[in-house]
Amino acid sequence: MSNLSSCISPLPENATVRLLFLLQNLPGYFGRSFGRKLRRRLTCATDKQFTQMLRKLGPGDLCIDLGANIGTVSERLAATGAQVHAVEPDPDTFATLASRLGHLRNVTLHQLAVGSTSGRLQMFRPQVASDRAGDLASQGVTGFFRPGMSDADNSFEVEQVALDTFIDRLGGKASLVKMDIEGAELDLLEELAAGHLILHCDAIFVETHEKQYPATWPRVRALRQAFRRATSPVVSLYWV
Repeated sequence: MSNLSSCISPLPENATVRLLFLLQNLPGYFGRSFGRKLRRRLTCATDKQFTQMLRKLGPGDLCIDLGANIGTVSERLAATGAQVHAVEPDPDTFATLASRLGHLRNVTLHQLAVGSTSGRLQMFRPQVASDRAGDLASQGVTGFFRPGMSDADNSFEVEQVALDTFIDRLGGKASLVKMDIEGAELDLLEELAAGHLILHCDAIFVETHEKQYPATWPRVRALRQAFRRATSPVVSLYWV
């Protein structure tokens, strides 16, 4: 397994992007607005980064899809020949995931949650969950109860495994980690940025969910600065 982080082109750092990095630190609405503009500019570049890395992956690589949903990204990863571990906590969505990808020999499915700690986790579906289908099957399912948004009567309990423990179980090294875990990513990333968590992987692509959790904007901004030029691993916070 080769180090693939060197294969990824850095995100663009033109004058507009540098200015937006500064302006997103303004308090309140204006900071959030400039942060959204920054995200829109860099999301397209992030997709190019991801596609670039897909071309370099092969049978000797291991990829982890956290929050796999029904397997759209896992399917793209599996097409490279890499070994893919798709993680989806919602039992209903997991059944669809298994139906779609269970036949692929290079895909292993895990019905559990991955976070900063190990234990049992109560997860809540959104109030609109009963109307969701297809690619939206498990969007919004989270371990954080949100009054007015989460359905207190539509929840389930699942095993949660700490991410470093999970990677160790798989051999201790991953080429790529895609992380879409509905708010649980921030604790992990802050531990990684502070050096309290060592993850042996080449690249991490993260959905940060600040739209759903406005109170997290300061934490997301700080993480963007911390990982702005990270090279080991490459950490992109502009996945959608």
